Amino acid sequence: MAQERDSYLAEEQSELGAELEQVVAKLTTLSNERSKALAALSDAETFSKFRRLTIRLVEQRTEVEVLRRKAVLFDQIAAKKKEIRDLKQEREQLIERIENGILTADGKYAAIRTYFNEIIEEVIDRKASLYTSLNEEGNIEFHTEILDAGGHETSAGDGNTYSRLLCMAFDLAVARPYVDEAFPHFLYHDGALETLDDRKKLNLVHVLRDYSALGVQILITAIDSELPPTPDDKQLFTDDELVLLLHDDGRTAACSECPLGDRRGCVLPMCPSTWFYAGRAGTASAATARWCPVISTRCGPRSRLR
Repeated sequence: MAQERDSYLAEEQSELGAELEQVVAKLTTLSNERSKALAALSDAETFSKFRRLTIRLVEQRTEVEVLRRKAVLFDQIAAKKKEIRDLKQEREQLIERIENGILTADGKYAAIRTYFNEIIEEVIDRKASLYTSLNEEGNIEFHTEILDAGGHETSAGDGNTYSRLLCMAFDLAVARPYVDEAFPHFLYHDGALETLDDRKKLNLVHVLRDYSALGVQILITAIDSELPPTPDDKQLFTDDELVLLLHDDGRTAACSECPLGDRRGCVLPMCPSTWFYAGRAGTASAATARWCPVISTRCGPRSRLR
């Protein structure tokens, strides 16, 4: 039994010895690898390279994100370019329709041109032309000219007096075709009678009364020195036509009694909305409110009222 035990022990010793040799060999290999790793970690150039690679990796990730955003923007730009092309095409179609409308000159545009010429002819006994053109941007530009006996354009409309008259005539001519539609029916002109001769002033007042009767509410300002004498030496404007009288006499210089019966409308600041309120206020009937209201001042230059 002792021999058999010795035999087993010898065999086990032999196996353990072989296993020990393998462990020693593996330990030697790992030790060598550990030494190399420690040598690499202790190398400053290796750390520097690692930092450079890390920075480069971050830069590349940033570039990838930028490229992704650019791709999205490119898609949006392409969609906007298509939208711009569609809008340009629609704009060209609208310009073509406008040009055709100018050439045909029918409907309300023709009526406006007719009314414009009638107003100028009635006031100064000369014909006038109203026409339109398209500028480089495709927008409409209106042109007004006073014509001579031969129908040729003149420079008469370049002066301040006739230029103001052309402006008033244009406003009236535009308002008339829309008098029964949802369109502004209120016109305000400051100093409408200034610098015209007396006969033309009377003609203009006649036109204003005609258009007021059609349903256009007209409001003008005038100083008493600009009011022309009437053939029968009566007051040019009736009491029903006067909205507000301003003067500089004493403590009541702000305004006199308001003929329409509501002093809330009798205020000094000159703005169309104020005068419009005055013209509509009080006990006046709708017909009176549509009449040709005038503000007559007696305090010299109008600049003192501004």
